[in-house]
Amino acid sequence: MVLKLHAERGNRKKIEADKILRIHEAIREGCDIDIRFAVIEGDIYIEPAKLEKDADGKAIISGRITIRESEINGTTRFLGARFEQEADFALTRFREIADFEGATFRHIAKFNSSTFEAGVSFRKADFRQKAMFTGTRFREVAPWEGNLYADYVEANFGKVDFSNASFKTIASFTKARFVEAIFISARFEQAAAFTAASFERAVHFGGVDFEKPGHFGEVKLCENTVLKGL
Repeated sequence: MVLKLHAERGNRKKIEADKILRIHEAIREGCDIDIRFAVIEGDIYIEPAKLEKDADGKAIISGRITIRESEINGTTRFLGARFEQEADFALTRFREIADFEGATFRHIAKFNSSTFEAGVSFRKADFRQKAMFTGTRFREVAPWEGNLYADYVEANFGKVDFSNASFKTIASFTKARFVEAIFISARFEQAAAFTAASFERAVHFGGVDFEKPGHFGEVKLCENTVLKGL
């Protein structure tokens, strides 16, 4: 089954409390979610107690999740979720906190050209296939309960692309693991930490703009890692 809520570019549809509740129900029922050109006037989250868990205690989201070219005017919380299918949040604006801490993405994860207006956490997230953050914008806002603004601490990436991403916030990739990473023409306007990160195959920093210090202490490069751009 598919829960489909589409509008048109330039004429976005408001999704309010009753339909938001239906979205939550559809996620619990394992339906695909397909939302485009919408303004979601509330929170999007999972209720782990109502979802099947895997052996690690992660809440399993069995349907494909698409919330594309939309705005979420509430918090977004998928803390500790396991996405079994593609997760597509491309070109979406997150107005409030977005929390994907500890989430597992078993298929492609699309956040390309999305905008995070407030704190965002992918701390300890596990991207099993390609993760796309090309052209993504991370805004400078007030601190999120003391956490880092763009938090990828201890995240695990297969192949990830941050080309042309813009970080107006502090960004931390401390202890993150990358198989292949692309940061071509990314812009870091605040401090960026890659302390103790590990790169296993290839990393591309060509054209990257670090306006504040970039921290690369204790970075681990595997024997055959190709490092370009630094």
